[in-house]
Amino acid sequence: RRYYGLVSDTGGFMRGCSGISSMVSSGPTGSGAWGWDFDGSYGDWYTAHELGHALGRKHVACSGGEKGTDASYPFPGGRIGTTDVTSFYGWDVALRQVYPSSTWHDVMTYCSNQWISPYTYNWIRTRLQVESLLEIKGPRPKAEGDVLLVLGLANLAQGTAELHTLYRLSDAVVPDEQVPSEDWALVLYDAAGRALARHPFTPVEDSDADDGIETAAIQEAIMWAQGTSRVAVEYRGNEVASRQVSANAPEVTVLSPNGGEQLTGPQVDILWEAKDADGDALVYVVQYSRDAGETWQTIGADLTEKRLTLPLANLPGSDSAMVRVIASDGVNTGQDASDGTFTVPNQPPMAMILAPDNLAAYSNEQQVVLAGEGYDPEEGILEDPEALVWRSDLQGVLGSGHQLELTNLRPGRHVITLTAIDSESRSGSDSIIIYVDTGPSRISFPLLLRD
Repeated sequence: RRYYGLVSDTGGFMRGCSGISSMVSSGPTGSGAWGWDFDGSYGDWYTAHELGHALGRKHVACSGGEKGTDASYPFPGGRIGTTDVTSFYGWDVALRQVYPSSTWHDVMTYCSNQWISPYTYNWIRTRLQVESLLEIKGPRPKAEGDVLLVLGLANLAQGTAELHTLYRLSDAVVPDEQVPSEDWALVLYDAAGRALARHPFTPVEDSDADDGIETAAIQEAIMWAQGTSRVAVEYRGNEVASRQVSANAPEVTVLSPNGGEQLTGPQVDILWEAKDADGDALVYVVQYSRDAGETWQTIGADLTEKRLTLPLANLPGSDSAMVRVIASDGVNTGQDASDGTFTVPNQPPMAMILAPDNLAAYSNEQQVVLAGEGYDPEEGILEDPEALVWRSDLQGVLGSGHQLELTNLRPGRHVITLTAIDSESRSGSDSIIIYVDTGPSRISFPLLLRD
């Protein structure tokens, strides 16, 4: 599961952020055309670019501004193929348009007219197949002992590093094995300076780093070794960063919600108290459980205040909800959960029309393809086709399912509504306007001048 954050550019433009082979990335979105994309938003191809990084793709050289480029890319100028007539072409299934390789560039470039090349497509397809095979193995079991989450930055050119907040976690799953490296290692030392455990690893490269001056992320989970007094990062056998383990772990107490509450209103305030006998500054992670503590999801991280306020609609509904707060002093952690369960009201599902675009126009000879999805905070993606109902204000119910292919729409202006219905009959809807054999009403300018 990968997470991607879309950031509106109304408050200023934020460049995309993603590591090479990362689980978390983000990027901007807005209505800018960038000189070539006039469908109302650039968030589509910008998102594809950053997710390409997250799936292991480096930049493709085209504009000259790309950093950390892939020297193995096979086509000149970052194009999606060669200029030969037998080369690859892009095909837009929605617009039914052909995109020639002479003028269209790979989505991993900074050039205009972006489409996916066969090189990038096959890489991502293979990567997803491999990950799917790994997923078949099922969920990882709980670790026998504590797990240390190590976060930081590594400068690949200078061979230096810095450590951020570390978390020593109990009740964690067995961590993934590290991608080995001859250069980098995490080492756990005891008080006498003896190495208790050594974990070679590969930092996650920054997608926008300069060639040869890369900064990479340290994002590793390793098994904790009893007696560890220092956590070190080593580069080619030399210690380049370390963190001492203090004598005492923090103590945390959840204050609210602590059990028995029925949450209502627009927002929820999660409150806690914490202290540390060593006087260390504390950083907090807040988690939420819908099943009385069987599973947890993180809803706040890297917090320095002892409260978290968020919209109640962000929490999936539950009759057995709990919160848990984890405090880190830099390495050691303490944690506390609600003493009992509380109630969060169920949230209605969201409907999302994916196609066609709003204000799209068709002739009565054209097929109209309606595509959409429904998402419920409690149930996730609504897979049942009967949970998605399509309606036109001109023709009534059109059908149900994730996709409809229609050839019988009446001429005129249609308000198309997709309604998503969850198992408790709660619903949410999304609407667009399309035109069949007509267009938006227009008044000619000469008419306005007449008496």
